[in-house]
Amino acid sequence: MNTVEHGAGRSAASAGSWLGLRPGTLAALVAIAALLVPLSVLSQPADTASPGGVLARLRSRYGLSQSHLGAVDPTGETMRFATLGLKNVAVTLLWDRANHYKKVEDWTNLSAALEQMTKLQPNFYSVWDFQAHNLSYNISVEFDDYRDRYAWVMKGIEFLRQGIGLNQREPRLQGRMGWFIGHKIGKSDERKQFRRLFKADDDFHDRDDPDRTLPERDNWLVARGKYRAGQQLADSGAPLKTTALIYHSEPMMAAINHARAMEEDGTFGAAARDAWSLANEELNRFAQRDIPTSWDVPIQLRLREAEAERARRLADELEALLPGRFAALVARRREALTPEQRAAVEVPGPERTEQQRQEAASARLGVSAREHAAAAALGSPLRTDSTASAGGLSMAPAGAAGH
Repeated sequence: MNTVEHGAGRSAASAGSWLGLRPGTLAALVAIAALLVPLSVLSQPADTASPGGVLARLRSRYGLSQSHLGAVDPTGETMRFATLGLKNVAVTLLWDRANHYKKVEDWTNLSAALEQMTKLQPNFYSVWDFQAHNLSYNISVEFDDYRDRYAWVMKGIEFLRQGIGLNQREPRLQGRMGWFIGHKIGKSDERKQFRRLFKADDDFHDRDDPDRTLPERDNWLVARGKYRAGQQLADSGAPLKTTALIYHSEPMMAAINHARAMEEDGTFGAAARDAWSLANEELNRFAQRDIPTSWDVPIQLRLREAEAERARRLADELEALLPGRFAALVARRREALTPEQRAAVEVPGPERTEQQRQEAASARLGVSAREHAAAAALGSPLRTDSTASAGGLSMAPAGAAGH
């Protein structure tokens, strides 16, 4: 009887399984096989004959694929695939290794570690910026001969060039390359030697622009070109991700430094005059450029004087409508200032120290149009609190022109 029951149980178990698998395991395998269909629809890579799956089409639409960001590096793609999801661990180890090689002054292994790091993180801006700064600024000063220093400065600049090739929609890298060429070569203690070596560096200029003439090889002019290239990227829609006011002022400053450097080198006459004309041209370009602000209203620096004059004119018109109101409010507000603020306001703007500028900025004497209109509507004296003018246009009366 027991034998019969045991055989029946074995037959039932065999009927409830397939290839010796439990029913739960079999159900999981079926679910995994079913999920392969939507996964293939989502993650199918793009090729010449097909736009690929949903994710590939989204990457293409928003410019997130490597082919949109810059050149594709087969070696880097293979290395990232070989890490099997441990790319961040490998990058962390490489950062530690690079710092160690820098401390022990093992420059050969440091260069190798940086090369491996860029293969794993080709689109990470900080990798290119930090390590290029390491090469051009921190490592170059470890050498006594200025020619060796120049060689390491150029290693950092070439490192940035490599990053620009892999990140063709990153204006900041163009700006950093311009900064290194301009300031590291043109402002360091060895600037006379560096500028001479840079002008004679055929290898760099042949790679950068083979058609560049000898006068155009001035480091400040080359830096200006890099800044202009970054501006063109930003104007084409590439995200800037840095302070626009400072970034867009760099071509102007490079042109000014070019003119100054020519005079320091003893070059005057027509060449110096042309250099200052170029600086004036860049100044006008900067003044006419729309600069984005944190309140989503672009500004043009050339309009500052015109807008200040318009504010003074409106202030005079409001004063004529309500005689004495502006002067009374300014007098009350002046009495409420601290001694430090009152002293800072009395000093003309260009002559103020940094501390005085901060004190003057915190001393509010202007009267807004909204505040004045509210007082006129209520028929009451103007209030001295700042909440009444939130969002209004501040217009200083004649008595507060120094502010």
